[in-house]
Amino acid sequence: MQNMLSGTDALGIRIKILTACQQRQRAQMVGVSEYKYEGGTAPSDEEGLRLPGKHRHGHGEMLDEVGNKYVGQWEKDKRSGKGRYAFASGDTYEGEWLNGMYHGHGKYNGAESDEYDGQWVQDKMTGRGKYFFRELGDTYEGDWDGGVREGFGKYTCADGTIFIGQYENGELVKKIKLDASNHRTGTDASGKRLMFISATLTCQRMREAGLDTFIYTGATQPSDKDGLKMPGKARHGEGEIRYESGSVYAGQWEHDKRSGTGSFTFACGDVYEGGFKENKYHGHGKYHSDETDTYEGEWREDKMHGQGKYLFRLTGDVHEGSYVDGVREGKGKYTKADGTVTEGEWKAGQLVK
Repeated sequence: MQNMLSGTDALGIRIKILTACQQRQRAQMVGVSEYKYEGGTAPSDEEGLRLPGKHRHGHGEMLDEVGNKYVGQWEKDKRSGKGRYAFASGDTYEGEWLNGMYHGHGKYNGAESDEYDGQWVQDKMTGRGKYFFRELGDTYEGDWDGGVREGFGKYTCADGTIFIGQYENGELVKKIKLDASNHRTGTDASGKRLMFISATLTCQRMREAGLDTFIYTGATQPSDKDGLKMPGKARHGEGEIRYESGSVYAGQWEHDKRSGTGSFTFACGDVYEGGFKENKYHGHGKYHSDETDTYEGEWREDKMHGQGKYLFRLTGDVHEGSYVDGVREGKGKYTKADGTVTEGEWKAGQLVK
């Protein structure tokens, strides 16, 4: 009886997630038989019923002698539909049931145990769900099958380290280790400083690291398109978005995409100010940073394209001229830090004459 009150097994170890079937088995083992029921019933001639001649059916409330309590829907003497089970140990399950088991969407919560909010099938975590490991402070959010992690998921450690990858039988078999430090320093996975971070690249990096949640303040318009970041609304007009990674965009939006004039400040301190079109640098703009190179000029789909001026931060050299798809192409002038000037024709980034 004490194990049921404390939510522990026979060895005194705290059970992290108690299922409905497990709870029934434990009650039978300790001889829990007394309970009170108030609610709907239906006539029945089946044997072994809790209420002789009656099924618990419809909405009802059951309380046993230990202190476990269920309030919710019943169907033919089994918990089915929506309901809440409060364990004597303090844990709770609130959500959908079928044939006396957790089934559908539900949340398991306990002050001393783990937490799970997601899909269930016959008392087992199956489908998409979020699991919180209370002792560790870690969180897993992703696919489940038969009570174990199976499929694609994101594991976030208490210290902020994030593992995103493929899980099989509860184990991570293919992983990408990412954390917020790469965004703070503007580096790639190997620690190398990126010279230019495009709008497209930073969004990909944030998704990979699981740092793409945001707070948006600004103008919107109604929308019924699928896949919107803000269901039922499209960011449209002037607005500011602050990402979990530390990056911030302030400027114009069109149909949920950065379009018009705006400023994108990266978590590492780099800044792009200028034109955008469908989330990409487009038109005239300037990318500048205290640590990396600087470019001011024309852009097309996130690439330097047209006339522009490029400063090489490490050498102090400057190139002014034509760019095509991100490389020097056409006439230009190259000025070294010592004042030497070279004018000529560039092709695929190389001076040819």
